[in-house]
Amino acid sequence: MNRSTTNELCTAKKNIATTKAPQASNAYSQAVQTGNMLFVSGQLPINVETGAMPETFLEQVQQVMKNLQTIVEESQFEMSNVVKTTIFISDFYSFELQEDYDRVYKPLLGEYEDPLCDCNCNDKYEYDDNCGCDENCNCNEESVGDEGFLDDEVFEDEFDEDCFDEDECFIDNFSVLNTIYSQYFPENPPARSCVAVKQLPKCAMIEIEAIAVK
Repeated sequence: MNRSTTNELCTAKKNIATTKAPQASNAYSQAVQTGNMLFVSGQLPINVETGAMPETFLEQVQQVMKNLQTIVEESQFEMSNVVKTTIFISDFYSFELQEDYDRVYKPLLGEYEDPLCDCNCNDKYEYDDNCGCDENCNCNEESVGDEGFLDDEVFEDEFDEDCFDEDECFIDNFSVLNTIYSQYFPENPPARSCVAVKQLPKCAMIEIEAIAVK
């Protein structure tokens, strides 16, 4: 085999297409393999069976990781072959109703603990007019300022002036992401970038692309 033939084999491009993951448009491929490298396009948390996306961030992370794994494995690679991922999320923080937290988040994360106070949602404490905890709640002074407002230096521009309702649970999306993501890479996790963007296609909350080598 001469050198030119070897170069052709190493640079040959194979487009990956599988019906087990969300379909790509005509503008791009689900993934492209060249030699021993696989480049997976950004995946959205679309359920391939329903064509819809889950409502909560946790469920979207689970779905997008499932889609990513499907394409990697359909390409005859393994998740352990992934060397780099890039993650785009629409917000590092969000709020969920208590009933949604109990339904979706509690089985994975356990009982809700308010990051602003030492009490939790089940204690039924009330927020005062200044959007802070009342005197019956043992507030964490590192997160809540003297006036009961969220510390701007900690939560800069993440929330509106009305803060959040007592029936809503504050969700640290980055921590949720790491909890689920680490299940797919239990050993020797790949390099990773994670950035917050203004908006993702189809108003998704998360998108992930990956590079694998074997």
